[in-house]
Amino acid sequence: LTSAYVPLGAVGIRRSIAEHFQQKVFYGGLTYNSHPLGCAAALATIAVYEEDGLIETRRGVIRVLYTLALTLGLVLYAPVVAIRRLFRRGHAVQLPQRLGHIGGGLPPEPRCWIHAVSVGEAMTAIPLVEGLRRRWPGLSVVLSTVTPTGARVVADRLDGVVTHCYFPLDLPGPVQRALDGVRPHFFIGMETELWPNFLGALAGRGVPSMIANGRISDRSYQRYRWVPFLTRRM
Repeated sequence: LTSAYVPLGAVGIRRSIAEHFQQKVFYGGLTYNSHPLGCAAALATIAVYEEDGLIETRRGVIRVLYTLALTLGLVLYAPVVAIRRLFRRGHAVQLPQRLGHIGGGLPPEPRCWIHAVSVGEAMTAIPLVEGLRRRWPGLSVVLSTVTPTGARVVADRLDGVVTHCYFPLDLPGPVQRALDGVRPHFFIGMETELWPNFLGALAGRGVPSMIANGRISDRSYQRYRWVPFLTRRM
């Protein structure tokens, strides 16, 4: 009981104590003024709110720093892309859709959004799309890629079955515009497509998200461990 109102290391433990006392004491007709258990519950609840507020603030700061770093990287990389396109090297950027302008030509709702970054993921998505259409014939599928080679796989193998678009840059503006346009009922990322701003925006809208055929190499796993403050929430 004493540990209910002294600082605890784990927010989950503190929250469970607070919820337990709220159910057993507050909802049982006793208040924090009339029972020592109620006092413990009130203090534990306050501690939960304080801890949760600090965690949410920390997450917000981390998300801002990630967004700034990604923006800086894109700005520095833009001249490289421009030079490569000038000499007809590399593939087209598909800038409008990468900036989130995906409104035109979409199928009727309800829609699901599947993201497959390139050729391998697009090939893996084919049986998934076919299974979804068999199970829910009225469900429209929007399938996004990043590369034109992935887009060609979609056009060759799923023409007339899905609507293709390019995945938005993982910045708040493009992400929100893309989600406003597509309005997915749920999202499926193929393999290890983990984008913090995009997944955070889905969560903020209450849109379920999941990973299909999820896998991660030992090398990638070690890289994710370098930035646990960014990847733990995902």
